[in-house]
Order: sequence, then structure tokens, then C-alpha cells
Amino acid sequence: MGYFSNGTEGLLYQEQYCFQCVHYGPEEGPGCPIWGAHLVYAYELCNDTPEESPGKAMLDMLIPTEGIENLQCRLFYPAAARALGCSPAYIRKRLKETKNDRK
Repeated sequence: MGYFSNGTEGLLYQEQYCFQCVHYGPEEGPGCPIWGAHLVYAYELCNDTPEESPGKAMLDMLIPTEGIENLQCRLFYPAAARALGCSPAYIRKRLKETKNDRK
């Protein structure tokens, strides 16, 4: 589950992923349901285990973490890639390759 310790951390995540994603939606709303669910439930569920809370398990699937790092949202689909006609599967493959190149 994506957990953001303060507003700045959340905004940095949004800048990196949400604002670049086709699911973010127009300015007037409704916005991304994944981000909305994290805003409403993450603080409440952050100390639960997935076994205790199906909501926690769902949030864990949508924005996974590695240690204290919030990873890319599972449904991230760059708006620019969509405009170029690239499939989500192709984008995931390229992002994974790019991440491995940085190691």
C-alpha cells in the first residue's frame, strides 16, 4: 500500500505517476479512484496486515512498496504513450528494462 508520510511526499508521487497517467482524469474530476482510495483509507489501514483487512490487501496490490519506497501504481499508463499508440504491456516492459539498466 502506498503510504505517504506528508503532503509533499504524496505530491511528489503524484507528479511522477498520477499527473502523467491517463487514469488521472480531467481537472474537474472525478480523478483516479486508486489515489482516492489511498487518501481515504491508507492512514487507517497502514498498520493492519493483509490477512486482517481485505482493504489493506487491495491497497497493497494497487500501489506496492519496497521497504519504505512507494513503487509505481499497477495501473499506471502514461498519457504520452497512449497518444503514441503504445500498449500498457509494452510500457510496463520498457519501464522494467529501464529500471534494470539503472541498477
